[in-house]
Amino acid sequence: MFRQLDVVRIKTSSPEHGLDAGARGVVVQIYEAPGLGYEIEVADEDGRTRYQGAFAPEDLEPW
Repeated sequence: MFRQLDVVRIKTSSPEHGLDAGARGVVVQIYEAPGLGYEIEVADEDGRTRYQGAFAPEDLEPW
């Protein structure tokens, strides 16, 4: 289980959102219902948000 502000790696690509497998993100929210999930923010080199969205635990791994 991840905690808020943990750095994670996204295990699967999401071309429709411009994310490659292995993209680094930060946990910004944890959802516990109806099932465990995480809101992840992925930023560019300048700190601007590239994507923010929800992921299932199996789609993430520790950075």
